Formats: sequence, C-alpha cells, structure tokens
Amino acid sequence: MLVVLAALLAISAVGARYVRSQLLDTDRYVATVAPLADDPDVQNAVATKVTDAIVQQLDLETLTRNALTAITDNAPRVPDAIVGLAPVLAGQANGFIGDQVTRFVRSDNFANLWVQANRAAHANVVAVLTGGVAAP
Repeated sequence: MLVVLAALLAISAVGARYVRSQLLDTDRYVATVAPLADDPDVQNAVATKVTDAIVQQLDLETLTRNALTAITDNAPRVPDAIVGLAPVLAGQANGFIGDQVTRFVRSDNFANLWVQANRAAHANVVAVLTGGVAAP
C-alpha cells in the first residue's frame, strides 16, 4: 500500500513540477504561446474579433446616414436619395477596416505585440495560479 501511495505521490510531484516550470516561468510561457501569432486560424479569429469590435463601436452606417442627411439638408441641389447610399458606403468602410486589421494581424508587428501582450499578461496568470494579487 505504501509503495502504491509513494508511486502516486511521485507521479503527482513530477506532474506538478512540470506544470510549475511551464506556467510560472515567463520565458517558457511566452515561448509556448508565441507561435500562436503565426497560426492562420488564430490570426483569422483575432482579425474577426478586432474588426467586429471596431465596426460596432464606430457604427459607420449611422454616421454615414447622418452625414448624408446633413448634406441634403444644407445643399438643396443634392437629392434626398443620396441618403440611401449610407449602407453601401458603410459597407465599403467596414470592408476597408477588416482588410487593414487582417493585414496588421498577419504582420511581424502583430507577432511582436502578441509576445509583449502575453509577457505582460503572464503576471496575471501567475497571480491567479499562486493565489497572489493580479496586476491592474
């Protein structure tokens, strides 16, 4: 019985040591997550989330509609039908935003930002795992 208990404790200790060395060491953690910045699936997911957040915050269709309405109100020769272009113009702008975000996410600058962000976030990971206080 003691041999079985000792074996279980030894396996647990080795596992805990491995997890501790992998998760609590910033350089190892960053080395583990850094390659994810080059993964096309991760890049697409990040680009989609960032683009959606920007587009939602800007609400370009409403802004465009309001701007076109202001133009028709202040320029009597401009037909009111121009306001109908708001969805088209907003769609073009949203597409441009998506293209630029995707281009950035596929660049080396994003990979560097990814490493820096994960290095900074690692302090919070360590705090959660060790029961410490996370950085603000």
